Amino acid sequence: MKTVRDIMTSNVITLAPEDDLMKADAIMQRGRVRHLPVVRGHELVGLITHRDLLRAQIQALGHDSGDERTTLVALPAQKCMTKNVLTAAPDAT
Repeated sequence: MKTVRDIMTSNVITLAPEDDLMKADAIMQRGRVRHLPVVRGHELVGLITHRDLLRAQIQALGHDSGDERTTLVALPAQKCMTKNVLTAAPDAT
């Protein structure tokens, strides 16, 4: 029977909670990924998804703040990330 370890990616790129969404977007585009773990030290505190970025862009466009890219830069990952992420141990089936 396969375990999570058999199919998981172990060398993942992560964000810190204070990293901005422009950094998240650049990493996702460069690495061709749609999800980035957000960690504080070695603890998973959230997950930024491509959908989270789209939602933040839509919200930024809804505000009359000028350049939406500037607005996204000002948003830290912790403001938009999905919290309480469900995880599985590497030995789980």
